Amino acid sequence: MVVYEYICRIVFKNNIVYESFSEKMANFIDSLMSEDNEFLNFHISKRYKNYVFDMAYKIEEDKIYKPEKIYTVRIRTIDERIADYFAKNIRFHKSEEICCVGGEIRVIPEKILETVYTLTPALIKCKEGYWKENIHLTEYENRLKINLVKKYNSFTKEKLNEDFQLYDIIEFKNKKPVKINYKGIVLLGDKLNFVASKNETAQKLWYMSLGTGILENNSRGCGFMNYRYL
Repeated sequence: MVVYEYICRIVFKNNIVYESFSEKMANFIDSLMSEDNEFLNFHISKRYKNYVFDMAYKIEEDKIYKPEKIYTVRIRTIDERIADYFAKNIRFHKSEEICCVGGEIRVIPEKILETVYTLTPALIKCKEGYWKENIHLTEYENRLKINLVKKYNSFTKEKLNEDFQLYDIIEFKNKKPVKINYKGIVLLGDKLNFVASKNETAQKLWYMSLGTGILENNSRGCGFMNYRYL
């Protein structure tokens, strides 16, 4: 498995508030996918999308992105077809709010990961609302692990043995839920740090997570992971 990272340089047509960026960027990628029938069908399918993106950098002090300034956003994927499509077509793509003005692609090396941590909030959906008010931490941890296992199995067509330790330490960095704007509503997520377990399966999944994100709504910008090698 290979994690690809496309470093995309973008400009905004209008002022964009920080909290709205993920939705605008998701629309930008959706519009690019819609230009090709294969990727349009992939986009509207219920399959794991296997890509994720972070917030545009550099964040302004007033948290409002300004038009005509150039910002950088990283888009990652484990799918070589998607990486190739982005590399060939995203340069100079335009949506109603965003224009790409260049970029380049690279491969993130697979090395032993010491820590992994979210740069965008991780989301777990509960019908009743924010997970802390509805499920126990044990279930949250189980859903986190199973989500990664399912993504791996789906992509590789393998079946992992689920009897392994994923991390040695989990730490929630936010004192209150982090708001995520999504389709006109506000969802609530979390910022997390993990000390990655060093067994082979855990390391495979954490490396994969750099290209897929953790938990849910990754193609909407949730659960984007950063990392430190051992």
